[in-house]
Amino acid sequence: MKNSSKPFHAHETIHALKHYLPTQAPLKDFIHHNSLHAFQDQPFHKALRQANAIFGCKVYLQLDEYRKLYREGIIKNETLEHIILEKNPRARLGEIKEQMLSGDLHESVHPRTGRLRSAWKTQHKVNP
Repeated sequence: MKNSSKPFHAHETIHALKHYLPTQAPLKDFIHHNSLHAFQDQPFHKALRQANAIFGCKVYLQLDEYRKLYREGIIKNETLEHIILEKNPRARLGEIKEQMLSGDLHESVHPRTGRLRSAWKTQHKVNP
């Protein structure tokens, strides 16, 4: 973390974090709280990307799982090509398909959850 000339405002930080945390812990047998409530005003896939970035939760299958579904014919070639061209009409279809189906693509996730605690522990020698 870089040192910033801006002062740390605990109240503002807690207020911002509170938006992403449930108001109560999950119940053992019945969970009535949407733990992703902070994202419900977002378009679906944008909300998934944000939840992934903040919490590191798995929101889609791993690439190998998608590739297996394609090999098994569950994901059809026509569907894959349609989606590629829908997202990028000028795409070089063959190159993109080859990369998707057999290329080495980076899938690691570095969630923000836990970084604050880690910073407190390493920089301030405090374990919140």
